Amino acid sequence: MDQQLLLLIVHVVVTAITLALGLIVFFNNRKSATNIIFFILSTFILIWMVFNYFAIIHVGSSDLPWARGILFSAAFQVYLLYFFVKSFPRDRLEIKPWELTLVLTLFAGTALLATTPYVFSGMTGVAPGEIIANVEQGKLIPLYGLSMVGIIIASLIVMVQKYRHATALERKQWAFILTGFAIFFVSAVVFLFLVTNLLGTTIFVPYAPITIIPMLIGSVFAILKYRLLNVKVIAAELLTVAIWIGLLVEIVLSASLQEVVLKSLVFIVIVFFGLFLIRSVRREVYDKEQLQELTKQLNIANTELQDLNDNLQAKVDEQTKEIRAAYEVEKKARQKLEELDKAKDQFILTTQHNLRTPLTIIKGYVELVLSKKFGNFDAKVGDYINRVGQSTDRMSKLVNELLDVSQLKVGKSIFNFQPVNFRDLVVDVLNDLKSETSRKGLYIELKEDGSWPMVNVDPAKFKTALFNIFDNAMKYTEEGGITITLTYPRPKDVQLCVSDTGIGMSEETKEKLFSRLFERGVEAERISPIGRGIGLALSYNIIKAHQGNLWAESDGVNKGSRFYIELPIA
Repeated sequence: MDQQLLLLIVHVVVTAITLALGLIVFFNNRKSATNIIFFILSTFILIWMVFNYFAIIHVGSSDLPWARGILFSAAFQVYLLYFFVKSFPRDRLEIKPWELTLVLTLFAGTALLATTPYVFSGMTGVAPGEIIANVEQGKLIPLYGLSMVGIIIASLIVMVQKYRHATALERKQWAFILTGFAIFFVSAVVFLFLVTNLLGTTIFVPYAPITIIPMLIGSVFAILKYRLLNVKVIAAELLTVAIWIGLLVEIVLSASLQEVVLKSLVFIVIVFFGLFLIRSVRREVYDKEQLQELTKQLNIANTELQDLNDNLQAKVDEQTKEIRAAYEVEKKARQKLEELDKAKDQFILTTQHNLRTPLTIIKGYVELVLSKKFGNFDAKVGDYINRVGQSTDRMSKLVNELLDVSQLKVGKSIFNFQPVNFRDLVVDVLNDLKSETSRKGLYIELKEDGSWPMVNVDPAKFKTALFNIFDNAMKYTEEGGITITLTYPRPKDVQLCVSDTGIGMSEETKEKLFSRLFERGVEAERISPIGRGIGLALSYNIIKAHQGNLWAESDGVNKGSRFYIELPIA
């Protein structure tokens, strides 16, 4: 076969393979940076082969641009190879700005240098027995070679680094690329460098495009494997490409124009059906993979459901046993706490009874001394004795209140219930507080929009509860006053609202207002240092014992308070 025809066939076949592989990868995922860069790389390989072919078949000084075009397109190839390995196997190119700037600058300088006489300065004739013209090298050819070798080494370093940090699946993909690159590199060194320089022949140089095929195929396999396409799809694509290549060779070998036209039409039809075949196989494989994935997930779900059914009863029995054990522990602890609480209340009750006796004795002696039955005394001594009497009265009242709270908590009945007009109770308490409210300059407003109901209460105890609530409102109000309103929230219940313009309450204070003894807020202690911290708790327990309810509301600190008392109507 004529050598130039053989060269043409080789270049056409390699061109067809390169174009087909580039298109297959590109249309596999047109949004992936890896696929796009590979397609551009394959395009410049095509351009390189065009320059290579015309540089071989033409001889003379006019062919110098073709030779320079080989180096120019080769610069695109090796630098695009660097970008390819930087992006693979991801869908985007991840590169630092300074690195991108450096690589693009080196690439631009290398590509432009390839078009100048400083790399190839001229061409001479063909030596005997050779088919390639001799090229006169320029002074900067080593610089061009250094740039090309440097970027190839950089690409290899990136490949090795990514391979070392890759997952098991990604290592398999990198193995395809490294294998293809190794075959390309070894064949290029052996046939294009060693044979040319050691044996002094360029017989293999015209067939240099063949060395690129392993690298391209390795890259394509890696990309397609990464895209989860199986061997069936790859086989269909390669078979289709092989048919296309065969038809292209037939077109090249055609003996007449009529034969070229006829074979070209057949080629177009085969290309159309080939693309249809590839798309159909891809769809089939995709559906199969989706079905396999769904089947896998369904099997996992069925297995988990079966395990759940097998273990559910055992888990329920185990948890039920744990809950019962925890309940028994909690029940015993609660009973123990109740016993301790009762013992504490009984102890306090006994202690308070014992406190009453000495207080009563002290109070009796104070009254005897003040009556001057034991003799006269001066005014200063009388003042001291009065103070002792007042302190004794306060202490006696506190003990009585504590005794009432303790008796209520242990369930002891201390009430003498009888029907009483609700208004009479309220007015009696307000009269007791009238002098103190006048002294502080506070108003008391009693809103009466109708008759007051009868309530079934212990008058003395209930008046104590009302007194503590009214006194609390007056004590912690420095300006303004108190408003008392009667309403009927339900047909058989009456509600009394005691609203003041005092210091108000925080949410924390409201939560423990009726539950803690001897505890008061900071602002309350500032305004009234002598408060006992027991009155509201006593009022709460008294009202609860009357089948009623007591609660407090406030819009916040310094925004006043509202105390609500609810009782059933007698």
